[in-house]
Amino acid sequence: SSIKRTMSSNEQNFNLREQAGSIGQAGGAFSERGRAAENAYFHAQEAEQLAALKQQLEQQPQNQSKK
Repeated sequence: SSIKRTMSSNEQNFNLREQAGSIGQAGGAFSERGRAAENAYFHAQEAEQLAALKQQLEQQPQNQSKK
């Protein structure tokens, strides 16, 4: 009988990260495009978070009794 080895999800994730890293380390236009897309994604995420924070600050009652 053959023994089938199954990989844990951690092992699978490690292998995926390892493969993705080799593409990023290779350089070239593909790598640059990937970095640009990643930067754009995180820039958009930060803009959304900043807008949400500003909205929260605007909704907070202002302290009118300054001494």
